[in-house]
Amino acid sequence: KAMQAMAVFCNRNAKIIFNDKLGKSYLENHEESLERLQRSIDMKDKIIKTGIPELDAAIGGYRTDKELMAVVGRMNEGKSWFVLWLAVLGMKQGKRVFYYSGETPREQVEFRISTLLFNYPNFDLIMYNLTDSDYKNYKELVEANARKYTGDITIVTPEDDLDNKKLTIESLRGELNKGNYDIIVIDQLSEMETLDRAFRGNTKLKYKQITDELAHLSSEMHIPVVLACQANRETQDGELKDVPGLKEIADSDDIARVATTVIGMCQLEGPQLKIKVTKARFVGKDTELYYAWDINRGIFEFVGDSNNKVSPKPKNRQQNERRERQNKHEEQSYEDVF
Repeated sequence: KAMQAMAVFCNRNAKIIFNDKLGKSYLENHEESLERLQRSIDMKDKIIKTGIPELDAAIGGYRTDKELMAVVGRMNEGKSWFVLWLAVLGMKQGKRVFYYSGETPREQVEFRISTLLFNYPNFDLIMYNLTDSDYKNYKELVEANARKYTGDITIVTPEDDLDNKKLTIESLRGELNKGNYDIIVIDQLSEMETLDRAFRGNTKLKYKQITDELAHLSSEMHIPVVLACQANRETQDGELKDVPGLKEIADSDDIARVATTVIGMCQLEGPQLKIKVTKARFVGKDTELYYAWDINRGIFEFVGDSNNKVSPKPKNRQQNERRERQNKHEEQSYEDVF
């Protein structure tokens, strides 16, 4: 570990170590700059789409030169579902996704992927409530989707892969060097750890180090990173529910500073999902998007944005009518569990 840390340090500081001149002249290096721009234009994967059309229209997608997208939400607002949705959308584009699940067991992550891929009721899967016929149908759907996509999601959990230890930057770097990944999704920051014992007793400093290292890793390996983060304040009774702002990111102001993009999210009545781009280094800041969200079936339906807001109430009635046509017991049981 010490040798690995030294190698990383030397790689980052090579110019200083070997007394090379820092920086480049704009005018003297204009030809190199133009060539780099042409290569970027020719590269199809310089920017990777998130797969959410409305979000891509606002921010463009993930930048592979350096991207740390923080997804911020309060407890039980669906952060894990949202970042896994991003992972699934990446897989559908043929991308290889590294997905770290710090809390949710691998089996449940697999069930959620199935729900997001082909809308199989998640409640039936987690309760193992499948008849022989249901299992046969589910198996056929899984096998059909396995043949359909060239991308994939590698699921890593502490229990199954890390000897019940949290993911560190060092172990992540080692895995990325072994695998050919296009997108990294971390669920979530609080489930990562640092090897530096000096930071372990100070959550704020620990989170600062981890987010700094994730940003460096993205820049070094040209892989965008999606990082789920906890908001530090719950909505009080009678208070209008809204997405958390940058100042509400739990335990660290540095996440907002380091992240290239910050997306706040919350659930509204319906249920509806509201997402807002609270920080964008390039374009799309303050974009608000609204989706009708059937969690049990993994369905996200766009209903409006900040320029064309749609009242939740009419959508709620539409959803309620649709749900009444579905199995009421199934839906009610799922709500009771979650």
